[in-house]
Amino acid sequence: MDVLLSLRKKVKKRKSEKLSDRSYRMMIIIFKIIDFIYPYIGRRVKKFGIQEGMTVMDYGCGPGRYSIKFAEIVGNKGKESY
Repeated sequence: MDVLLSLRKKVKKRKSEKLSDRSYRMMIIIFKIIDFIYPYIGRRVKKFGIQEGMTVMDYGCGPGRYSIKFAEIVGNKGKESY
């Protein structure tokens, strides 16, 4: 019970859940480096069964690592939401 109260106090002290612009840009750079070294996203997206013309929802997409691949697959006839 005490743990929950202390957690609530910590959450209330936070002013924002948002990343700073600098932190977000660093995250994008780090992901680009990882994707360059380990290019698994393209192979993984193929397993999802997404086809041209489909509507795809990318919830919690962060810097859009998967969103770009989804948009390429669904093409102009499809719709990709994030």
